[in-house]
Amino acid sequence: MEYFDLPVARRVQISQLFNARNFCFATATHNRSPTFYFAEGGLINLNTALRCGRLRTSHRSGPLIDMTNSPKGHIFFDNLADRDQVRRDIRNTPAIARRQALNIVENQYRTQPRNGDYHYEYTKTIGQINRISRRHASGGRIVLAPRPSDNQIRLLIARLLADGCQITLDRAIVSPLGASLNLPIVAGVTPYLNSLG
Repeated sequence: MEYFDLPVARRVQISQLFNARNFCFATATHNRSPTFYFAEGGLINLNTALRCGRLRTSHRSGPLIDMTNSPKGHIFFDNLADRDQVRRDIRNTPAIARRQALNIVENQYRTQPRNGDYHYEYTKTIGQINRISRRHASGGRIVLAPRPSDNQIRLLIARLLADGCQITLDRAIVSPLGASLNLPIVAGVTPYLNSLG
């Protein structure tokens, strides 16, 4: 699939969210290509933006263009043990009490990233103060730079679409996964961005 094969409304959503001014950070690990995170208004609005998304370049579930029309909460950790303990604690907390538990965690850890951090995110459901609809622990560590250019982001999206990525909006699949080309892993943010051409 190519960008111009998408419906106009989907292209507008993608281009308005996934651009250099909205880039927040990437996560990277040695055994897969990076994931790029975006929030409307950029890093300063990371925990309040109503439109958020990520471009996942490789994963056992395939590449993904993920968009959310709800604010996300982000918590950053110096070490994996703390992140995993919080992940277990939140998973074992009754749904009705998760938001309150996360407020406590946010006061113990950071809500803004530093290079090398471990990352945990969750979706704050609009109109339901205590509802957390999705939780996710990133597989890699935070990389704040380099910031991809608008052209690199367009090339990244084109690569994801060519690789048969799935597109989701508020967790609903709006474009099913195609036939993945199983592109080779390009570990690291700089090498990945350089591989885009």
